[in-house]
Amino acid sequence: MFDKWFLQDIEKILSKRNQVIVIVEPTHIDLLKKLLNDKYKIFIVNNATEELDCKYNIEKFHQNIKTVIMTSIPKEALT
Repeated sequence: MFDKWFLQDIEKILSKRNQVIVIVEPTHIDLLKKLLNDKYKIFIVNNATEELDCKYNIEKFHQNIKTVIMTSIPKEALT
């Protein structure tokens, strides 16, 4: 049931915008990535450097593509 709720939430957000950030425990990233089943472009962000790289890549190459960003960085620490 969780998988359906997760996918519904992602699809609802991406129906209104092109990017969504999912803050998740590091041990669950692979599971959630499998649930998305290559339906969206997925970025995994683990630190500030990867966050900047992710922002650059999305703006430069994936601006109009539905994108899911997964991170274990707390919301307060994201820029």
